[in-house]
Amino acid sequence: MLTHIAIANAKPAAKPYNLTDGDGLFVTVKTNGSKLWRFRYRFHKRQKTLHFGKFPSVSLADARERCEEARRHIAAGLDPALVKKQARDAAKLAAANTFRAVAEEWYRKCVDEGLADVTMRKIRWLLDIAYQTLATQPITAITPPDCLTVLRKLEGTGRRESARRMRSVLGRVFRFSIWTGRASLNPAADLRGAIAAPIVTNIAAITKAGSRLAGAARISRAWRGPGPRKLLPSPRPKPRSYHSQPSSRPPSHASFRYRRKARPVRVGGRRMQVPR
Repeated sequence: MLTHIAIANAKPAAKPYNLTDGDGLFVTVKTNGSKLWRFRYRFHKRQKTLHFGKFPSVSLADARERCEEARRHIAAGLDPALVKKQARDAAKLAAANTFRAVAEEWYRKCVDEGLADVTMRKIRWLLDIAYQTLATQPITAITPPDCLTVLRKLEGTGRRESARRMRSVLGRVFRFSIWTGRASLNPAADLRGAIAAPIVTNIAAITKAGSRLAGAARISRAWRGPGPRKLLPSPRPKPRSYHSQPSSRPPSHASFRYRRKARPVRVGGRRMQVPR
């Protein structure tokens, strides 16, 4: 059995050599003085070697713990080297699929779709606020409480309408991640009704004829002088008439109503016109 002192005092030689701890675990001392943990095992009648890291970054206790974990995988019929590779690939995929990476890809998709510049500016502003909390988090690790934290920041400043738009943008980003196979859940969908509804303030119409704005509107509409004029809204709603759309076909004879000529009739000595 190895000890920490024995490993630390091991000196490099002309050729690499091994210090065995037991049960397939050993330390390889390189010619440059580096010491690497390795685990030798057999899987499906094949000899394989698993690397655990460099000493002293990986201590003796950590190396023994990783060795025990590898033995459990072998007992369960799994190749420890393949399990380690899958975990490493999953970590790389999670690091590449952060919220910022997925959101930027979705943003480029919106640009390609030709959305209006004012819409893209609003989306960029909302994404920059969301990046303050969610930028580096893997897209699969984000939960509804994480999204609610972003919404609460906007709601706390009184921007309820912006908070509502933020929930919509987050939902669209997560739906895009589901379409591209990088996530399976949309945590923003569960936040419907979680924030206060925006307060709508209705503005009354200008109905008082004596008001200064109503007088200015009448003067503006009556202006016939040279140069451009600004048309103000009418102070009173105008009745709207509905007419049929003009047709390019000539009118038919049946579309006209003809009034018959009145015939004269004498009644009580007076001559009156009575329609036929």
